[in-house]
Amino acid sequence: MNICIFSCSFLPQIGGMQWLVHNLANALRIIGQNVVVLTKRVKEPDLEIKQLYQLEKFGFAFKGAGRTKLNFLSFLFRLQKICQQYEINVINFHSAAYSGTYLTAYKKFMNGNIPIVATLHGEDIQKLPEINYGYCLDPHWEKKIVKVLKKADAITAISESMRKDIEYLIPNMMPKVHDVPNGIWIDKFLNHKVKQNIHERFNLPDSAKVIISVGRNRIVKGFEYGIKAMDIIRRKFSDVCYVIIGKGTENLLPLVRKFNLNGKVVLPGEMQKREELLDCYRSSDIYLSPSLIEGFSLTNLEALASGLSCIVTDVPGNRDVIKDWYDGIRVTPKSPEAIAEAVSKILSNEQVRERLKENSLK
Repeated sequence: MNICIFSCSFLPQIGGMQWLVHNLANALRIIGQNVVVLTKRVKEPDLEIKQLYQLEKFGFAFKGAGRTKLNFLSFLFRLQKICQQYEINVINFHSAAYSGTYLTAYKKFMNGNIPIVATLHGEDIQKLPEINYGYCLDPHWEKKIVKVLKKADAITAISESMRKDIEYLIPNMMPKVHDVPNGIWIDKFLNHKVKQNIHERFNLPDSAKVIISVGRNRIVKGFEYGIKAMDIIRRKFSDVCYVIIGKGTENLLPLVRKFNLNGKVVLPGEMQKREELLDCYRSSDIYLSPSLIEGFSLTNLEALASGLSCIVTDVPGNRDVIKDWYDGIRVTPKSPEAIAEAVSKILSNEQVRERLKENSLK
C-alpha cells in the first residue's frame, strides 16, 4: 500500500505527536508499506535520525507565509503531486485542527476519491477550561473540527479517554472509530547502553536519587507542581534531585529560585539527541508526570520501558497508561503534597521500588 502521512507539525519540532509520526512511518515501512511523510517547511535543520520513509515538505519558512495563504496553496499542489507521483492509496493526517482542515479542503478541491484517516492527539479535541486548553473551547474551532471528523473515512483513537472525547463530538459516527494506541520501540530502551549517566551530565551527587520529567514546558504539563513538591521532599530527603527536560523549561527558573531549590531542580532545556535522553531515562530513579491532561503520553511509555517507578497525575491520558497500583502511582492533580507523598513511599521502601521497576518492564 502507498501511504501518505500528513502533519503540519513534525520533527525537528520535538513533541509526542512528532515522534509518533516518525515512529509510525518507520514501522509501516518495516512491514512493507510505502510511506511518504508530508509536513510544513521550517527554518531549523532536520534531525540526524534513522528515516526509512520519504520526507516531502510544502510551504515557505518566512514569517507571514501562513497568513497570506501561500502555505495552504503550496500544500494543495504539493500533495496533489505526491498523490500522483507515489500513487497514494490513503492519507493519514495527525491533529484535526490545522492538518485536518487542510486535508479536508484538499479532498474537496483536488481529490474527492482518496480515503483519509484521522488521528487525534489531544489539544485538537480535549477541553480543560480552567487553563484555556483545547481548540474546541472556541465554538468556531469546534464546528470546524466536527466537520473534519465527519468527512474522515476512519478515525483512530489513541486512548480510551480520547475515544470518549470523540464520542462526545460525533456520537452517531463511532463505527468508523478504531482504537490504535500510541507506541514506542521498546527494544531501543531495553537494550540501551548508557554512555553518560544523568548524574555526570548535570553534575549531580553520585548518591542522589533522581526524579525526571520530560516534555515541552506548557501550563498543561503541570511542572510547577513538581517543583513545589520538591520543596516538601527535600525536608525529608536531602539527596533527591529533580530534572525537567524539554523546550522552554528554563522559564521555570524563577519558581526554582523562589523556593531556593537551586541545585535540587535542574532545567537543561530541550534534548534533540535521543541517545542522550535515553541515557537520562535509564540512569534516573523515578519518572513524574504532573500533567493536568494528556492525550496518550509517550513519555510515560518511555519511562516504563526504562524501568522507572512512575508517578503520574490521575487525569485522562495518564490513567490510560498507568491503570493501577501495579503499574505505578496515580496522584491527585495540582497537588504537590500528593506528589511528595508518592515520592516518599517509593524512596522509603526498597520493595516498592523493585516491584514498580519489575512491573514497569512487564
